Amino acid sequence: MSNNYNGELLTAQELIAEFGQPVTISRLVPSDYDPATGSASMSSVTESGFGVLLELNTMGGGWQNAPGSLIIGGDKQLLLSTAGISVPQLDDSVLVNGVIYTLVVIKPLAPGGLAIFYDCTIRA
Repeated sequence: MSNNYNGELLTAQELIAEFGQPVTISRLVPSDYDPATGSASMSSVTESGFGVLLELNTMGGGWQNAPGSLIIGGDKQLLLSTAGISVPQLDDSVLVNGVIYTLVVIKPLAPGGLAIFYDCTIRA
């Protein structure tokens, strides 16, 4: 039996927009190929969305936040809304509260294959 998660998607988007903060996501993508040089120049693509910035700790965050994991001091958790953005990618830059972070872990919450939000670990 499958479930339609559109209601949950809308609820998550509304709550993150209401209680979160604006974020700007930037990604470098290849642009025009120059046959003379044999390379493509890079350009920046920027998207605006909303996210909830949280501190990471090893006390209740589960195995992914435990000592010996890839989490390091200063990393933060970002619950990123799917509204108005494309699927985030590792190494994308995220501007939150005037600080630029890099996406180091991206875990979509996607019941039934529908991404409700992205649970991200970000690093300054």
